[in-house]
Amino acid sequence: MKFLKLLDKVVFKNGNTLIYFFILSCIISRLNLNFYFFDILSQLGFQIFIGGFFLIIILLFLKRYKGAIICLIINFIFLFDILYSCKNCNAVAGKDLKNNNNLKILIFNVEYSNSIENFEKVRTMINLENPDIIQLAETSGRLSGEVKKLKKQYPHTLNLDKRKDIFDTVIFSKYPLKNKKDLTDNIVTATVIKNSKQFNLISVHFVPVANKLHTDIAHKQMETVRDYINKNNKGDYILLGDLNMTLTSKRFTNFLKDTNLYTNVSLFKPTSTWPAKMQLRFAPEYILIENFPNVLGIQIDHILYSSKFKLIDKKTTNSYGSDHRGLIANLIY
Repeated sequence: MKFLKLLDKVVFKNGNTLIYFFILSCIISRLNLNFYFFDILSQLGFQIFIGGFFLIIILLFLKRYKGAIICLIINFIFLFDILYSCKNCNAVAGKDLKNNNNLKILIFNVEYSNSIENFEKVRTMINLENPDIIQLAETSGRLSGEVKKLKKQYPHTLNLDKRKDIFDTVIFSKYPLKNKKDLTDNIVTATVIKNSKQFNLISVHFVPVANKLHTDIAHKQMETVRDYINKNNKGDYILLGDLNMTLTSKRFTNFLKDTNLYTNVSLFKPTSTWPAKMQLRFAPEYILIENFPNVLGIQIDHILYSSKFKLIDKKTTNSYGSDHRGLIANLIY
């Protein structure tokens, strides 16, 4: 009880520090500010909501009822804005699924430092899931030879033989890939032809926003994709990749609007792809947390698509030693 009294006096009553910090975090995270710290905060919308929920419980326990009511109202307004501010986040298939073509897509950031043994497990998973199109990221280094073995099952490839850095991607497809093109070093495109129908595929790996330089690069990558789609607005698009943006980010929802691409958000079936594991440092040792809880993670790997496509379902895979989980989406068109 002495600890609770100290907590109440020092943290809550003494300027209501946590309450002010929570409200400020809610406001800043919903702004599209071109500063990397604020951008990172905007990616953590659901984590801020969960933190607000626990803050309300603490305030109720300490009988700070006015503060609890204020935080409750702010928290629900915050959640409402996240769920309803994105107009392109509910592109799901209706009940009538007849006379449609199905397309199953797998994307996976396998992590450049992963082992060959773990990638063999990835190939086993691919055989079981049997996707039509695969995008792999961070395949440089020791995994490059193992990755090329997938060509036996997926004869049509994009970016496979190029010498890759950490932000390059590789595409494997069961169906022909035409009009292959590099927009930049880390953004490649091709036209996929399936059953006499075709659509445009864009494979990306955006730079994570960790400082001002990376912020500028990430915005330039987004502009490249936006300009490409807007200048070549004929046809339909599917964009695959580790975007290093989450569904709660205004930068992400604005990107959907600017490119006229769609996705689906489910509060009850989260598909968090990162982090699948977390390494904490307690000097001089490290503690590795395997199987980091999905509900506490964020989805930074995305499969986006034009309005012609609709989502049937999506799910995540095991991580197989990566810090990401794979993402699988079933689309119809």
